[in-house]
Amino acid sequence: MATENKTSVKAVKPRKAKAAAVETSSVQGDMKMTDTVKDVQDTMTKVAAETAEKATSFAKDAGAKIKEALGKTGETAKEVFEFSKANAEAVVESGKVAAKAAQQVTEHNVSLARKNWETGTAHVKALAAVKSPTDFLKLQADFTKAQADATVAEFSKATEFATKLFGEIVAPLQNRYAVASEQVKTRFAA
Repeated sequence: MATENKTSVKAVKPRKAKAAAVETSSVQGDMKMTDTVKDVQDTMTKVAAETAEKATSFAKDAGAKIKEALGKTGETAKEVFEFSKANAEAVVESGKVAAKAAQQVTEHNVSLARKNWETGTAHVKALAAVKSPTDFLKLQADFTKAQADATVAEFSKATEFATKLFGEIVAPLQNRYAVASEQVKTRFAA
């Protein structure tokens, strides 16, 4: 029986060795699986870090570009405001010149009407004092000629005044037009 035990012990040993080999290979498989999971986790961590870094970089770049665009928009809005303000000032200046001219024209017309009234009244008094028809006709012809000359002279003054006035009224607007033209040329040249 002692030999039987030895044989059965021998038979048991290979089984244990097989079981140990299976256990070792399963432990090694588990270790390989653990290493593979670790590698996957490391790769995922690395990819997540790179993605986060790229997203942060993109956000910073986008933020800088947005800030730059807003800055340009602000500058453009400021330029438009300043340009519009200067245009409004030119219109106001033209209006002031026109209002002053209207006042001058009114004062001149009142003065002219007063002068014509006084001249007409004096002429009627002179006609009433005339004794002969020849003197009457001569006085009337002189008066008519003087009135025609005065009318032509007044028309010439009014034309000269209107021409000068128009130039003064339009000057601020022409200056703004020149500035606008120059800005357009500058922007399209760039």
